[in-house]
Amino acid sequence: MKITILAVGSEAQYQPTFDTAYQYLKKETAALSAELSYAICRPDAAELFAALRNAMGQSEAVVLLLSPEPAAVSTALRVVCGGLERTAQTDAALQKQLEARAARMGLTLGYEQLADFASCPSGATQLPNAQGLVQGYAIAARRQLLMALPALPGELSALYPSAVRPLLGKLAGLAVSYATVRVLELDQFSVPQEITRLSQNPHLKLTSRHQCGDYTIFVEATGATQQEAEEYLQRAITHMQQTFGIYLYCIGDRPLPQIAVDGMTRHGLTLSTAEWGTGDLLREQLSAVIGANSCYRASYDDTHIGQELELPRRVLQNPAENAALIAGLLAQQSRKAGHTALGLGLYCQPESGQLHVALADKNRIWNRRLSVTELRREDTQQIAAWQALNVLRLYTAQYPKQLPGGIEPAELDKRAGIGSLFACSAAKAPKSPANTSGKEPKASMEKKIRTKTRTAAAEPAAEAVKGTNLIQRIKMKSITKNDKIRIILLAVCIIVFLASGIYIINNKLQSIKNKNLSDELAGLYDPDGTTDISVDGYPKDYIRGFEALYQRNPDIAGWVKIPDTKLDYAVVQAEDNDKYHRADIDGKYNDWGIPYVDFRVDQNPSPPTIPSFTATIWATVPCSGICRPIKS
Repeated sequence: MKITILAVGSEAQYQPTFDTAYQYLKKETAALSAELSYAICRPDAAELFAALRNAMGQSEAVVLLLSPEPAAVSTALRVVCGGLERTAQTDAALQKQLEARAARMGLTLGYEQLADFASCPSGATQLPNAQGLVQGYAIAARRQLLMALPALPGELSALYPSAVRPLLGKLAGLAVSYATVRVLELDQFSVPQEITRLSQNPHLKLTSRHQCGDYTIFVEATGATQQEAEEYLQRAITHMQQTFGIYLYCIGDRPLPQIAVDGMTRHGLTLSTAEWGTGDLLREQLSAVIGANSCYRASYDDTHIGQELELPRRVLQNPAENAALIAGLLAQQSRKAGHTALGLGLYCQPESGQLHVALADKNRIWNRRLSVTELRREDTQQIAAWQALNVLRLYTAQYPKQLPGGIEPAELDKRAGIGSLFACSAAKAPKSPANTSGKEPKASMEKKIRTKTRTAAAEPAAEAVKGTNLIQRIKMKSITKNDKIRIILLAVCIIVFLASGIYIINNKLQSIKNKNLSDELAGLYDPDGTTDISVDGYPKDYIRGFEALYQRNPDIAGWVKIPDTKLDYAVVQAEDNDKYHRADIDGKYNDWGIPYVDFRVDQNPSPPTIPSFTATIWATVPCSGICRPIKS
């Protein structure tokens, strides 16, 4: 297999970097029996395009080593997209993360430059670089592979084992299977010893890197066939899961803070933290995760004790002996002060290597005591932060089920003696001056002090709800007075909307019903009097044609019709005008009723006289649409 390496960047500035990266790749690909060639290209589109086209014609794999120059990254992206006829896709979340990373490096990059760093050709497999700005990607087609990788040796060596080696192994047709495992090390076991033990298997090759007890293990399994290699790999992973237990937190290469934040986001949980003796490492690592703002609401440290966090005096007088209580109280108090679902408390003693992690929700509090060996004592603070994140990961991994063990908040309060005088609250409160004037009693002064303390304690809670929306504040149980007004107005609007909808729908249904009734009555009316129907009680002086309507309702008084309009309807008459004001011809309730003759109109005078040519007929508008055409 032939591999061509094209280094893109300023030769004068980055040639030593490119040479070191090339030597690293040469060493790592030796097992593949690969033939490597190496060239440096300026960040010029025409030059790079020609070199890339030539390399693709001669090699199975082409590797672009990109210097951290915006021009190199931009040129490579446009040449690859143009040559393969693909579009550049930008990861907006990654762009924000790279912006923060560049700021920590002291670099100022424009929006388009950051977009290029966070982009890759469409259809490419992303190879994330967690350390630097240059992100990797790979494009496989048939029996060829094109990869763009960071040129800085430290970043390249971190990326190669988990991302690059499997791709090259697959291209070479080797029966190899790869995996990455993340483990936290403690006194109970030694990760290097387990790696050495597993490496004795001739089918396994394990390498690792670590930072303060956070190990990343790269596992490579070989076999006579691909299936056999995968079986060896699975056995190795199963062995590590049994050996490391809960401290194996990821099969893959995802960082622990990201896993914890993703778990909280997935379940809609919010978190407040309180740490003592860690230098705010826990807060820094959680805040650096993209998306943490949606679930990580508040953080406290030992400077907040006596203000937002109240710990009993007797506990603080001997913190070494009460470390477990302190961690539990930090978790409980931070949850309450931050108005969040979870509270994470961390108490660390770097000089002794002792650390206590506590996690609290509204129902229970879990506490773990861990110790760090003397050889790793200088890493105690970072190890404490790792362990706190791992407890949080375990909680979210089986949520809504709860972790085993733990105690109720009432039990913690009992052990801590909550209810006694809080030392720090008293120490922080301003002393009352002597009451020499006799104008203000001591109780009044103490009331002012307590009011001032409560006001100071309320400030971080108000800070925690900044930037949240109404739904989030309802979940936090931190709704404001304005929120209550909004909720009331929203409820009123919903009620009005529903009532209006019901009214409109009811009117529409009533209109349809009246139209059907009108058509039914029209079918009973015989204006020509041709129907030979005999109805008992039908008045002799009634004209023919109303027999069927009379049989339906003896109150029928006639039929009203105006040519060229829709007015064509039966008319009734009762002993008063109320009977049919809200009733149809059958006497059933109907908002629009039926047209009726005024009860004072005498249609059968006695003795008989010439009938009146005028009669008052009442009808309720809109009368199912029948009366409205008269107006036009």
